[in-house]
Amino acid sequence: MRLATPFSRVALAVFENLKSGRSGRGMDRGNANRWGTGIYVLPAEGSASAAGIEHVEVRRESLVIQPLTRTVGPIAVAMPDGSSRNLARGYFSFSPEAFAPGVDVTLVLKGTAGATATCVVDRARLQTLR
Repeated sequence: MRLATPFSRVALAVFENLKSGRSGRGMDRGNANRWGTGIYVLPAEGSASAAGIEHVEVRRESLVIQPLTRTVGPIAVAMPDGSSRNLARGYFSFSPEAFAPGVDVTLVLKGTAGATATCVVDRARLQTLR
């Protein structure tokens, strides 16, 4: 799982531009903010028991926040025996307010096999995303 913020998008654009010999200018504020805060979910390589992702939601205390956009698609994952298995990867975007500091948030990841996993992002970590 990877979290993408508007700031991380700008930083990545600057890095990629400098690496390729272009100007160090990143993307403008509108483009950086347009996608909100995104969560990328990918299955681990070699995980024979991994389930594909189906849905992600954010819980802030008793508030359940659904993604603004959801894109799920297939990905081939290499297995230890040399074979591959088709699973799902996903991108889920949320408004920046979903990750506002002040309270811990819980990410709820729901898999295609019915499994659910959670990940807590504490308020101190959320503060660093600002």
